[in-house]
Amino acid sequence: MTYYFSKAKDGKAPALVNKTKKVSGKTLYFSNTGKGFISCGNTEGNQAVASVIEGAKLSNSMTQDQKLSVVYNYILNKYNYTISDPADLSSNQWIYTCAYNMFKYGDAKCYNYAALTGLSANALGFNVRFETGVAARSAGGEKTEHAWVVVNDQYVLDSCYDDVNNKSGNQYFYKTYDEIRDSEGSEYQVNKTFTLSD
Repeated sequence: MTYYFSKAKDGKAPALVNKTKKVSGKTLYFSNTGKGFISCGNTEGNQAVASVIEGAKLSNSMTQDQKLSVVYNYILNKYNYTISDPADLSSNQWIYTCAYNMFKYGDAKCYNYAALTGLSANALGFNVRFETGVAARSAGGEKTEHAWVVVNDQYVLDSCYDDVNNKSGNQYFYKTYDEIRDSEGSEYQVNKTFTLSD
């Protein structure tokens, strides 16, 4: 069963709650009614996503694609790229840890961007996979370890590259690999793929 996560409003629980969980002194609320956003099944991941959904100020009148664009740009404008150690890719736990660390500490390396962007896209109902490998921002450029997201099996979301490219929000947003290669010259090589069910 899919559970949806909601935060308390004005200190009060949401109207429809099937279960609760206490984390760091805060109560998290879950329902199976479709109110709130889709839970990723991990408490820390849900906390990170809740901060994005709340901060992005989404409205019910927005389409799913519009919500994704607003969330993506919120992440770009909220965080700044910093250099940090690579993530431990031995399991998909890195996704939740990196998203939570970005939310809690502001760490924002490609793994953090991919994790928080992907979990937020999942929360909005997109089919998400997390890809890691090497990438270069220009044809023939230096390839470095990198992480990014693919939604609906074909569209890249690379909020890290958009951040380091002056926070434009559209060069690496919701484009196919071919579109990015043709317009930006960027090259991606996938070494590992992760999903939330791994």
